[in-house]
Amino acid sequence: CVGCVWWGVYSKKFFGDIVGDRRLDINEENLRITVFLPLMGTAIVQFKERFSGLYEVTNKFNFLEPQNILKSSEYDIVKATYDFQLFYKNDISTDITRQMLCIKDAFKDSLKTIHSIRNLLQCILDNDVTSIYKDIFSSCIIFLILSVTEPNAERSFSKFFIF
Repeated sequence: CVGCVWWGVYSKKFFGDIVGDRRLDINEENLRITVFLPLMGTAIVQFKERFSGLYEVTNKFNFLEPQNILKSSEYDIVKATYDFQLFYKNDISTDITRQMLCIKDAFKDSLKTIHSIRNLLQCILDNDVTSIYKDIFSSCIIFLILSVTEPNAERSFSKFFIF
């Protein structure tokens, strides 16, 4: 286009071509602004989302940690189990508080050697007391199969107990 050249308007035909009076090659600053910073922003947000789920799960199930059972007062256990039961009201009964206080007394010596929720579950199975501590047992199962990277996974456990 003859008039386009006279006005100084050029159309870009391929990478490195000139548009007007400036080159459109990506220099270091353009690369930083258009590629690097958005990529880093996305990565940071995704990491925060992923680990916020882990933080929530850790806080909700913290009362099941054997070391926390031993060092928690009765008030702390009642509060933690009450909050937990409210969150999982369709899956866990209000009897979880009694069960947790009983398990603290009944397995006091065993809890000193148990170091994880998985081992607590194994202890309940080994002693064949799943019917007595059914809510503790169910809570341990939920914790062990809960996907911490999926924030909506916690809401799907009502279906788990149908099976």
